[in-house]
Amino acid sequence: MKIRFDPFEGSSGESYDAAVTSKRLLSLGLLVFLGCTAGSATPPQQRESGPGGKEYVATDVDVILDDDDSEGFRLYLPRERPPGARFPVVVFLHGYQSMGIDYYRWWLTHLGRRGVVVIFPMYMERTTLPDVFARNAIKGIERALDRIHEDGISINTDQVAYVGHSGGGALAANLAVHSGRGIVPLKPRIVLTTAAGRCMYCTQMRDPGIPMENFADMPRDILLAVMAFSDDDVVGQELSRRIFLESSQIPGGRKIYLEAQSDEVGTPALKANHRAPASGSSESGDFVTDGVDWYGTWKMLDALMGCEFEGKWCDVALGNGDAQREMGTWSDGTPVARMKGPEDLDMDATSAQDPFQL
Repeated sequence: MKIRFDPFEGSSGESYDAAVTSKRLLSLGLLVFLGCTAGSATPPQQRESGPGGKEYVATDVDVILDDDDSEGFRLYLPRERPPGARFPVVVFLHGYQSMGIDYYRWWLTHLGRRGVVVIFPMYMERTTLPDVFARNAIKGIERALDRIHEDGISINTDQVAYVGHSGGGALAANLAVHSGRGIVPLKPRIVLTTAAGRCMYCTQMRDPGIPMENFADMPRDILLAVMAFSDDDVVGQELSRRIFLESSQIPGGRKIYLEAQSDEVGTPALKANHRAPASGSSESGDFVTDGVDWYGTWKMLDALMGCEFEGKWCDVALGNGDAQREMGTWSDGTPVARMKGPEDLDMDATSAQDPFQL
């Protein structure tokens, strides 16, 4: 049998005219797509000043590393440290297995350039069990403080914030409880948890994971901020809501709950997912530093510290209004999806009464 090959047929056997028409339509569609993409709105850029902005007092950060074991630490220091200056402190608790230098790089650099000393306890190795995370973190903080003292760096121990992401968010809440018992070397005035989780891809209140303290034992004078993310498919919002609801001893004027929202109005999209706070060095993908950082996590921590330590930006930190919830605007003038608060979400206070099953 002979098989006829006709150079004027398309690859699927259609006639030459049909193939050309199909290709022309495909090309036209591609041009339309590229035209739409070229004109697509772009996301907001970092502000020049204000919380989350570029108003820096240091040109860069110096990083000191001590990572010999699961009680190690990193220090992020403002490069310029004027004699006599006393620096506020952020204890930053990383997520599960997120000890690499690129995790949180730009957020930690941002804090250091704003004149903050960052203690980054590296509380785990690959095989470390969750029930010793808190002990290891405390030891790492103690060792970091020893190094700070040895190097003659002056810190303001009355201006301390604990910040945590994912498993580190759970630890930040736990250490806040421990601080009321006098077993943490630095007592926080501010606690910010972001995407808090005891375990990954699990039922937060039932499955094995980081042992949790009773958040009702958290000191009532702490300024507590809990941030969750609308598209967090790793830990969800369950533990974040638990931390907020169970800490009922903290006055309403001293705690906030916010949920950042994804927004796909323009290109690239703004993704409010579990990895959003990681703010790594990549310029694409889940670890990109973008408006979710500048107008979300970075803005809120800067505002909380400004309000509690200097009496400024309190409308952003605690106001529950536009200054707090807004996330900037796309280049075409469209507002980015605002953060949501408890009044926008189905948050049932009775859910905090269910005990953890550990």
